[in-house]
Amino acid sequence: MSQWLGGMGFVVLYVALFPLLGVGASRLYGAEVPGLEVVRLRPRISSSAGVLWLLYLLISAVLLVLLLLGDLDVFTAACEMFAVLGTGGFTVSSQGIAAHGSPYVEWVLILFMWICATSFSLHWAVLTRKPGKLLRNSEWRFFTATLVVLSLLVAFILWSSNGKPLGRALHDALFMVVSTGTTTGVAIVDYEVWAPAAQFVLFILMFMGGCAGSTAGGIKVVRIQLFLKQALMSTLHTLHPGAVTAPHLADRPVSPQTMRSVSSFLGLFMLVFLAGTVAISVITGMDILSSMSASIGMLGSNGAGLEAVGPFDTYAAMPGAGKLLLTFLMVTGRLELYTVLILFTASFWR
Repeated sequence: MSQWLGGMGFVVLYVALFPLLGVGASRLYGAEVPGLEVVRLRPRISSSAGVLWLLYLLISAVLLVLLLLGDLDVFTAACEMFAVLGTGGFTVSSQGIAAHGSPYVEWVLILFMWICATSFSLHWAVLTRKPGKLLRNSEWRFFTATLVVLSLLVAFILWSSNGKPLGRALHDALFMVVSTGTTTGVAIVDYEVWAPAAQFVLFILMFMGGCAGSTAGGIKVVRIQLFLKQALMSTLHTLHPGAVTAPHLADRPVSPQTMRSVSSFLGLFMLVFLAGTVAISVITGMDILSSMSASIGMLGSNGAGLEAVGPFDTYAAMPGAGKLLLTFLMVTGRLELYTVLILFTASFWR
């Protein structure tokens, strides 16, 4: 249940239940809802937080009913719902979703992992009869297109290299790409037996995460979008030094301050990832690929990785110091770095 509560956010719940927080509520809400800016669904922050939780409860109830229709018992269905809605992936079996042996359940979870990695403000727009906002949202289009294209790529690799039937290859590829790309981290197959190219695609997806304002972890799609736009602009400036251009998002130019914030976040994220990789390798003695997988698995709230920390492996054999380090990385990644790292600056304590 804790992963389900943490998916939408304890702070958002607190703001929804205690509207007398006043001005402080806005800052708390902004710190908890990930992304570049805070989207208000109602004029008051407390009302916006309440709407988010009502949406969350509604989607939770729908998923629970659908899982019960898939012949899961109430306890298992509730636990799987908690795992998927919070994109936490902590399931009731070491074999993950594969333990159910139900294609129906797997397709339902694919759909809801994608739903929960989509901004909840867009869900609200659909429910309030403004579906055009969803279709016009460039972040959602980029996110969905990325999952579709990479699913087809992985399916092709499985079909051509691993000899899987095309239908099964598409199913396994779609589930694992969506699970990894949304930072849910649940598995239906041991992808460590896949071709290295398919494993590499999943490893890269561990960094991405879902849309801003969703329950997913990771870097967030909008930051990756802006980074790619800025890289393209820099290339154009090399060809045309006198050109006056700026990255656009939602048909609006992105301010230099926002671009600096995105660049700083990406740089800091990669720095913490590399530091975590080195520290895990030194403390635990794991090989470099396992250390990299564990580091990004914790920072991106994904959990699963490669080699020693593969989809059906555990962290049980890791020494206590290693587990404390992974705990720190999990908290740091889930709170989007700054909230935790600022505790290590002298000016904060002064």
